[in-house]
Amino acid sequence: MGVMTAILTLGWITRSAIDHRRWLRATKIQTEAHHKIVDRLSSNEDLLAYMQSPTGQRFLTASLGVPSAAEVATPAIVGAPFNRILWSVQAGVVLAAAGFGLWLAKNGVIEEVAQPLQVISILAIALGVGFVASAFASYLLSRQLGLVQPHVPHA
Repeated sequence: MGVMTAILTLGWITRSAIDHRRWLRATKIQTEAHHKIVDRLSSNEDLLAYMQSPTGQRFLTASLGVPSAAEVATPAIVGAPFNRILWSVQAGVVLAAAGFGLWLAKNGVIEEVAQPLQVISILAIALGVGFVASAFASYLLSRQLGLVQPHVPHA
């Protein structure tokens, strides 16, 4: 059980590191491309025209974190916070269910094995509850920061 947990944890850390590295590379390439474009602009008028173009607006909003007028007028659909929040809920439910399963399974084994199963089940339940609490906190924080919009029923 411990070996499987270690393997899964190592796999998750590796996947997260690869995703982060891919994101850093994409951001670096995009920033370098825009810097080259800005360097080639010879006059203030060219720079102003670029900044007012849709491509220039996307670059400025991405690099400065300031929403454009179009983004303020229309709410954006943001998938990344929801994907991570749902992943945390999913992991939490699975871990808690595994912990409860081990808790029930400890009753059918000998005394020497029951105590380690109880410890592992308590840890799994605690991790599961922690993941669900983390997802709830992430949702509240994302909503507070404006990354997700509150659900408005259609009238």
